[in-house]
Formats: sequence, structure tokens, C-alpha cells
Amino acid sequence: MSVLQAGRIRRGKSGICYTALEQINNKSLNVWRGKTNHPNPRTVILKGARPDLFRNELKTLAIVQDHASFRQLLDVIDGEEIMVLEHLAGNLHDVATKRPSLALERSEVKPVAKVLLQGVDFLHSRNIVHTDIKPNNILVEHDQSMASFSNPKLSDLGDSVSLQTTANHRFGAPIFRPPEALLGLPWSQSVDIWSFGVTLIALLTGIYYFAPPRVPLDDEDFGTKVVVRQLGFFGPFPEKYSEIAGPVLQDVHALNEAISTPGFRQKYQRLLETTLNVEDLEFLQCFMQIDPRDRPSAAQLLLHPWFNGV
Repeated sequence: MSVLQAGRIRRGKSGICYTALEQINNKSLNVWRGKTNHPNPRTVILKGARPDLFRNELKTLAIVQDHASFRQLLDVIDGEEIMVLEHLAGNLHDVATKRPSLALERSEVKPVAKVLLQGVDFLHSRNIVHTDIKPNNILVEHDQSMASFSNPKLSDLGDSVSLQTTANHRFGAPIFRPPEALLGLPWSQSVDIWSFGVTLIALLTGIYYFAPPRVPLDDEDFGTKVVVRQLGFFGPFPEKYSEIAGPVLQDVHALNEAISTPGFRQKYQRLLETTLNVEDLEFLQCFMQIDPRDRPSAAQLLLHPWFNGV
């Protein structure tokens, strides 16, 4: 993998030269803010990646080129695994955490949701699954105060995958994964619909509903505890889940038994009802379905009355 360094100039295949200026953050060691070496320089993102991830992201970026829902590829550094990407000021996770409520206004969320679903619908129509939809991967333009934002775009296509090759594919953060993925069952495009819902809840409420409190990510039971919370909010597993549960059928029965304790689901339902208004909750309940076969497509969701006037 090519390593980026401050001040080093690289030439793109377009003939334009770029200078790396600074790392975006310590977690992304090979994602840098840079600039074009023009009389009127343009800010860009320089992103290095392992050869396999580089090829995968480049392939998907070519497919979504010129689609308004996605951050765009501008150039590729000649002879190196480094992409030159459109620069946006920040992401919606950072914008939301600047708010006292840690959430966005409903009037802000609906246009974002529409842009996301339009992008997801485009990917799915080409048999591609994003697999990593979350607030951190929704980029926006914003002012220094982050009081307002514009131009939301979906990013981080390095983990996108063809629908035909999902087996053993690396996946996004556990709290954004649907039950079937956490249980190790086969999954399909509907994982993006679930992750979209988790993202929508976080933007509307400032709460990551499925994050087990005080449980470290490396806890061997972390995934199971996420599923328990998913069932608390949107469960239980329906009887017909046995048709797809296969080797984890006993686990499914055990999980349903675990949430059957008197009062267990009621506390989760109260949280839903106190943090979401009726319209938002009805919209979420139509697609936050435990059985992936019951989740509508992105195209179907875009026709939902929730988007009227957006």
C-alpha cells in the first residue's frame, strides 16, 4: 500500500499534481487532506488503500460516477494505490454530536434520508451492496459552527460488494448489522435497508439503540447482545424465521425465550415512543423487520408517504 506523507507531491493520471497536507484523523492513517498544485488550488482528499480494497472501491466509484448521492472520484495517482476524492467538510456524526440533543431536526433528516435511499437504490439496481451505511459515512458541507449543513453524500465504498460474492465478506460495525448478519446467516441487499434504519434512528434521536451499554466491542458476546436489543425494539423473531435460520435455529429460539421475560420488551417500546414521533415510528416499523424477506426495497421506501413534500 502506498504511504502518504505531508508535503510530498504526486501526479495523477489526469496530469494534475497534488500535495498531501494533513491527516484527516488518527484512525485513518492513509486518508489525507490535500490540494491541487494550481494557481487556484482546490482542496481534495487523498486516500490510500490496500491493493484489494483499492481495486474494489475504484470499481464501485466508477459505477457511481456523476451520481449525486455519492462522493466522487476525481483522479488516481499514477502507479500508486491512491485515490483523489471530492472533499467535503465533515460527516453527519460529527455534525449531530455538536448539537445539544446529539440529533438533527426532522426537517434536516428527511432530505438526507431521500438522498441515501436514492443512492442505495442505484447500487442495488446494479447488484451492489454498500454494507457500511452509518452517520460517519454521510459526508456534508458545513460552516465552522456546524449549525447547518448541505450536499449530503454517501462515502466509503471500499467494503461494497457484488450480491453474488457476499459470503464471508467483511461487514460494517456490529450495531449497524441486521440480525441475520450477526447470526452468521446468508444476507442480501436488505442489510443496507436495516443499516439505513439504524442511521435514521441515530440522526433523529441522537441514540444508537442497538449499542449494548457498558459492553466493550471486543466482548465475545457483543453481537448476541446487539441482537437482544434489536429484538427488544423490533422483535421477536417471527415463526417463519425457522425457514431461514438453518444452523442457528436453536439460537433463535433461545433469543426469543430471553426476551419473553415480563416487561422486557415494554421498556424498549417506551423508549421508541418517547424518542420518536408517531409518523417517524410508523415509517421505521415498516422496514425495520427482523426477517430480511419482509424489508421493502429502497425504491419502495422512496414512495412512502413519509417523504411527501421532500
